[in-house]
Amino acid sequence: MFFLICFLIFINLPINKALLLTDAKNGKLLLALSCRDDDRLVISFIHSVNKRPVHDYFKVTGGQLLLYKSRYDAFGAGMPENAPEGASLKMNENGMLELTGINRTMEEFTLFNGVVARHTMDFKGRIIALTEIIPSGQPVTFKVGRASYYELWIGRG
Repeated sequence: MFFLICFLIFINLPINKALLLTDAKNGKLLLALSCRDDDRLVISFIHSVNKRPVHDYFKVTGGQLLLYKSRYDAFGAGMPENAPEGASLKMNENGMLELTGINRTMEEFTLFNGVVARHTMDFKGRIIALTEIIPSGQPVTFKVGRASYYELWIGRG
């Protein structure tokens, strides 16, 4: 019995570094994925105004997410036409515009899982439609935190 109690305590301790997706309205954990520094996350969506694809590139660094690149193929409302100081905007070999050198760290960020946007995330090669996690029109928060083995197991991590 003692070993069972120890085991249950151990699997419920939040000791694993993880990418956490939570419901921004109530804080409920939606998904926990094991991560480590330099793991990459790509959030892809259809821009609401110009209806063209956008891909935002993040990297896990420490306990934060670093936005380091954005890729898109058309200018429009809300899409950068000039690179901010320290960044670079160039066309790549595939004709996509790449805004690099953004280097903006965030403890967390929240996005609304748009109906038109069809948000997806690619984390370590695993592509997940956000509608599998939270209904369209609902806010989801991304952050790096700690999760238990149990949360990683039920969170498909």
